[in-house]
Amino acid sequence: MDIFRTRPKADKNGPGTPPGTGLTGENTVARHEAILQNMSDGLLIADVSGRIMDMNPAAIAMFGFGSKEDMLRVMSGNVKPMDITGPDGKELSMGQLPMARVCAGEKFTGQEYSVY
Repeated sequence: MDIFRTRPKADKNGPGTPPGTGLTGENTVARHEAILQNMSDGLLIADVSGRIMDMNPAAIAMFGFGSKEDMLRVMSGNVKPMDITGPDGKELSMGQLPMARVCAGEKFTGQEYSVY
């Protein structure tokens, strides 16, 4: 995932090394990649406009797609690949989806959503 190509500030161990860890930048990127690829929680990475840029295998499985490419193709437009209802049980529009709200700068916690 390209999200980890932005490196933390370097320390005495060299460029791209998280301060105080003794890890090189490349080791850190590889470690983060391995964690994301093997974690059981689905993770979507979006740009500030809410466009899905990347995802891990758990997210692909969670949304029922066969591949990353299939998921990106469906989610690249304004097509909702699933129905999502808010805490009140009403179906959400694209602009009401949690990711769209976060990308718009809204902060919220403690809400549950149902995906169908």
